[in-house]
Amino acid sequence: MKKEIELHVHPFLGRNTLGDVVEAMCKRELDIVALEALDASLYPLVLEEAKKLYSDATRDYAGVKLPDGKWLLNGCEYETKEGLHILTVGWARDEANSQTEIRKIIDEGLEQDALVILDHPFVDNGVTRTAGHISAKQELFLEELCKEYSGNVALEWNAYCLPWVRFGLKVILNLLGQQTDYYDVNRKVEELSDR
Repeated sequence: MKKEIELHVHPFLGRNTLGDVVEAMCKRELDIVALEALDASLYPLVLEEAKKLYSDATRDYAGVKLPDGKWLLNGCEYETKEGLHILTVGWARDEANSQTEIRKIIDEGLEQDALVILDHPFVDNGVTRTAGHISAKQELFLEELCKEYSGNVALEWNAYCLPWVRFGLKVILNLLGQQTDYYDVNRKVEELSDR
């Protein structure tokens, strides 16, 4: 049976409710979503709201199965010491911050049977706040990391990284005096995946 899945959702709970998230899933015909926040697990809040809204839902640490068969997965996005972002799906590290080493998160995630995803891996998360691209040094690090964890981590192809969107961001940054490298980061993900 085919399932529609989105593994990178920031639901902004507080502004939105879990009911809003499930309603959006229905409108977009999604069966499974991983709900994430940056450097913090929002899963305790998801569990609390799910218990109130869906008393007959099945819950465990990996996710919540709603009565209609939809899944809300426990996930987290991490900023790492190396400047890369990473996702874990099915498990979230309780204590993480921008000084946590990426290998620590990967190793702990794999120990917990989480799906580990290198999130928009060619995007600069530092100076340009995702509008630019990583340095050549970071590219080498990323390639070595992928070789080290080959078959155990996934690479994200990210819709907000579409070339025309990225080019628009580059133009704006250049107008503001910030020079940045530009390339199609999703194509770079595909090329790295092929190696």
